[in-house]
Amino acid sequence: MRQLSAPELANELKLVAQITEKLLLHPLTDVRDEISRLGAFLQACENRLIKLMNNEHPSETDPGVTQYGLVLYIVDTTHPILRRLLGFPRTQITPAMLRQWEVDLVQGGGVDDYEDPSSLLESTNSWTRDGSRRSFITWR
Repeated sequence: MRQLSAPELANELKLVAQITEKLLLHPLTDVRDEISRLGAFLQACENRLIKLMNNEHPSETDPGVTQYGLVLYIVDTTHPILRRLLGFPRTQITPAMLRQWEVDLVQGGGVDDYEDPSSLLESTNSWTRDGSRRSFITWR
């Protein structure tokens, strides 16, 4: 681990002081409740993405936002201790599911259109030689 310079150390200490001050002003029960709600939201986001990965249209009334659907996967696979400390649910997405979805997106026929103006996912269309339309989902 590299040594911090004096200005970097001062900045780190300032951040620690700000975080400590905020924690003292807000009871931890509030923080736990917020973290619990965040975990439930991220699980709903993942469920929406899984529906999309399975060529299903997530309902507009389904909770969550598709663009955050990989957050639990990323936290679970890259920071499992943090996931446990936060009490987030384990991801339902597997590496095999992601590989298959990549095949569907890149080599296959894509996935059905998904219209969510707030999403970072964008659908594009192409036509095959036989005239049928194929839709692809890409990141904006």
